[in-house]
Amino acid sequence: MTVLRVLWLALGLLVVGVGPVWADLLPGDYSRTLSFDGFTRDYDIHVPPTYTGGSAVPLVIDFHGLGSNKVQQGQISGFRARSDAEGFILVHPQGLFNSWNGGTCCGTAQSMGIDDVGFVRAMVASVQGEVNIDPVRIYATGLSNGGAMTHRLACEAADLFAAAAPLAFPVPFFPSSQCRPSRDIAVLTFMGLTDQTVSYVFAQPTLTFWRDTNSCAGSVPDVTTSLGNSFCESYLNCSSGVEVGLCSIDGILPPPFDGHVIYFNNDGLVLSQIAWDFLSRFQLPRASGGLDSFKCYLAKDLENPTFVATSVSLSDQFGVNDGDFEVKKPQMVCNPVDVDGAGIQNAAGHLTCYKVRGPKLLTADRPKLRVVNQFGTLDLAAKKAFLVCVPSSKTVLP
Repeated sequence: MTVLRVLWLALGLLVVGVGPVWADLLPGDYSRTLSFDGFTRDYDIHVPPTYTGGSAVPLVIDFHGLGSNKVQQGQISGFRARSDAEGFILVHPQGLFNSWNGGTCCGTAQSMGIDDVGFVRAMVASVQGEVNIDPVRIYATGLSNGGAMTHRLACEAADLFAAAAPLAFPVPFFPSSQCRPSRDIAVLTFMGLTDQTVSYVFAQPTLTFWRDTNSCAGSVPDVTTSLGNSFCESYLNCSSGVEVGLCSIDGILPPPFDGHVIYFNNDGLVLSQIAWDFLSRFQLPRASGGLDSFKCYLAKDLENPTFVATSVSLSDQFGVNDGDFEVKKPQMVCNPVDVDGAGIQNAAGHLTCYKVRGPKLLTADRPKLRVVNQFGTLDLAAKKAFLVCVPSSKTVLP
């Protein structure tokens, strides 16, 4: 329960009125673990030198290939240098059994039906509790099996990811009817012209699929750009202002590359730069007023109905009434909801709210705050803290 120290404190029921309090990480590299779906999952966070926490920054998730790992991906993809240059947070997650369940691909994660989409959602929510992430600028990329996972996230988590840049893997859903994004999403696929592992024959069908999925105009790409022996094709007139593209890369053939690890290519292209230039042009629609709305349900702990009270130290953005609180029991779960078609700004998790008991607020210390939501503006005085709300994974029991 000590994790509550760095999470959200809600004063009264004003969950939408007070923003998250994250534990700002300093620039550097951090390793994290997360319990999800019966497994201990791990991932690395890279915080660039320019990060101060004062403003929200983008987040890029970079997925490794089959048989590879998070460390190797960080060494070859080039996104660490991009993170330092562009100022976004970079996360390298580790797939179970060095694999990702990308749908029809690959390895043990796929054969066991590992819920990697659920894990990624939970991981993003956890990262958002540590650094100031802009929820409308979260992006996915990855190589090979990691490219398959990137495609799958574009298919199944378009509410969370603003754009995707998969490398060295086509859409891993055949028939393609299995891929039905919740909204139009920008996708730039990279495929190896000389790839000996994943055939280039699937490149154009992938471009056609994303063109049709995003209702792009025309049957011929709007722009084709030559990059030595490599080239990129782009559809620019798609629904909701997104774009769809395919970069065909002249990969290096001698082992261990075999034209598949296309970060290394004969044209000297820095694919992380091309990918970031594409990704960074897109963001999710922001909710009206910049706030999520939450529907709150009364809740009961099914595993431990006789919840054992725990003492934690809490602080909030007001700087008053900080100190030790007794967390008593789960009281309610608050779920983001769509309001009047405005969309959900961050649907990565629920808020689970616990009763708390702590120091009383003196009248003079009661924070004055202004709540702005879809119903208008209201000036309030927070009288006492009686709930603490923390992010939790968005899993629905059968």
